[in-house]
Amino acid sequence: MPITPVNLPQLRRIFAAQLARRIPYRLGGKAPTLAALPAQLAGGIDCSGEVRLLLHQATGGELTIPDGSWNQRAWCEKRLEEVPYSQALRAAEGELFIAFITANTRGAARIGHVWLVVGRGATHLATTMESYGGHGIGSRPANTPVLLRQVHKCFRLPTTAQLVPTPDKTPIPPTPPVPALFLNNAQVPNAHLENGHYLAPVREVLQALGLDFARDNTTASDNTTASEYRLKVWTRNK
Repeated sequence: MPITPVNLPQLRRIFAAQLARRIPYRLGGKAPTLAALPAQLAGGIDCSGEVRLLLHQATGGELTIPDGSWNQRAWCEKRLEEVPYSQALRAAEGELFIAFITANTRGAARIGHVWLVVGRGATHLATTMESYGGHGIGSRPANTPVLLRQVHKCFRLPTTAQLVPTPDKTPIPPTPPVPALFLNNAQVPNAHLENGHYLAPVREVLQALGLDFARDNTTASDNTTASEYRLKVWTRNK
């Protein structure tokens, strides 16, 4: 079943609002509801509660992962692409990862940990979104030594930035050619159809009929110049 992609701009807005409240870490602390505002987290929240809340709210409530870092890791193993943590460290803008420290593994204590890694582009180091002991909700470089030393699993999360619009493959019908206008077996240049009728410059219609304009300038009795138009018949070369 496809995983709902995370809206990264929305994720950043939610996290920034939380950072502004200086929310502490509390082991076993959870949001009262998954729609909780930062003010409702004043009593503290743990790592899995924070990640669960962020993903739920940044997908409009479409992505709800289980609670507890152990359960969340098992959920990811069944549904997401596992990647080396080094790939998360080099995350490009628009990429998002979820990583785990598993209790009693790779030197970790009996308590595990889960955090998000957000890419910031080739010239910036990827950073975390997490709630961790001694600090609370916060962000730090993804290559913080304790994370590098104890990370156990890392998975790629889909984001809306990675969605490529599907091109419209509906064929465009070709424009039917406009039939040419012929007079006396000669095509009239620049003729076009409009509302079922041909329109063409008068001179070119007359030329197709073997006629042309001739213009004579005459001087009127008051010495002003007058123009007189007359039709001239000309013979087409055979």
